[in-house]
Amino acid sequence: MTQPSLFPLPMPKAPPRPGPAATPSRLQASVRGMLRRVEVVDVHRFITSSQPAHELEAAVRTLASDVRALLDDIAAWYGGKSAVSMNPICDTATLGRMELGGHQEAMARAHGAQWQRVAACDSTLQVCRRCLRMIDRLIADAEGLPRAPDTCAQDTVVALGIRRAYVDLHRTVTGDDLPDSDTIGPRLRASGNTIARVLGCPAAVAMRVHDQYMLRVFQSRIRAALLDAQRSEPGPDQLIRVWQDLTNFTSLLLDVSKREELRAHDRELVERMLARVETLPGHVPAPRVIRDALRACEGRDAELDLLLTTDCSASTLRGCLARMRDALSPRLRNRLPQRNSGTWSEVI
Repeated sequence: MTQPSLFPLPMPKAPPRPGPAATPSRLQASVRGMLRRVEVVDVHRFITSSQPAHELEAAVRTLASDVRALLDDIAAWYGGKSAVSMNPICDTATLGRMELGGHQEAMARAHGAQWQRVAACDSTLQVCRRCLRMIDRLIADAEGLPRAPDTCAQDTVVALGIRRAYVDLHRTVTGDDLPDSDTIGPRLRASGNTIARVLGCPAAVAMRVHDQYMLRVFQSRIRAALLDAQRSEPGPDQLIRVWQDLTNFTSLLLDVSKREELRAHDRELVERMLARVETLPGHVPAPRVIRDALRACEGRDAELDLLLTTDCSASTLRGCLARMRDALSPRLRNRLPQRNSGTWSEVI
């Protein structure tokens, strides 16, 4: 029986490689053609079916190699330009190629379970998408060419849904206090139920494959630990260890706030709310309507999350928002990018 294709739509033809007669418009067309090839790959088909991962790996290796070659062409084309506006294009192309090289090496080392191999492919495709989208915008702005249709609003809605699910899970896991021998069982059962809701929410299909994989691993660990506790009635140590590991993992999930679309969303919201509290006397309570609006930022800042659940003064909230505004301000262009959580922050 013929296996279904890993592509939900016909695979777009590879755009011609820019040659000596390359122009900005042709480079942009090549970037958009490559992006279409990347976006039609259906990674999640391999999560819910028995299709072998090597089919996906072969396709992703080809795409990653083609993307790196295109980035080489772009860096070579703009590397000879003296205009300062061209520097971000060269920097992004160079950093993107380096980042892809690391992910290609990770794919080559991934010989474990199906989930782990699919997760490595998913991470590689994510870097390809973000890098190509950034390059497309930079070329359009530098050359006066039309930008591609803006998907920022849709991306932001999806990212907010993912963060909201992760915040709910983290709060369920951590609770209001440390669990003891009497409360650890109910805490883990509540956490398992919340994991099921997270995996079943509309935003789950856009979550990283690695995160979905780890959530399912913790589902299995919680189930096994609770069953063992019922059969043998051991001490709470095993349950506590599962809870500690889950707490650490859900804390890492909150790194989703580092995504650029969430940084932009939170920066704009914080600036608007800060402008509203700046005119208030410092001793008055922070208005409920402002705190409710700021709930869209939950998960980014621990102090803000605490202030949103308690009554606080306008001056206290103002100080927190001013600190967040400064932290979310765009970095200077001439500052070297910093690597965080496996990606080039504010570049890819």
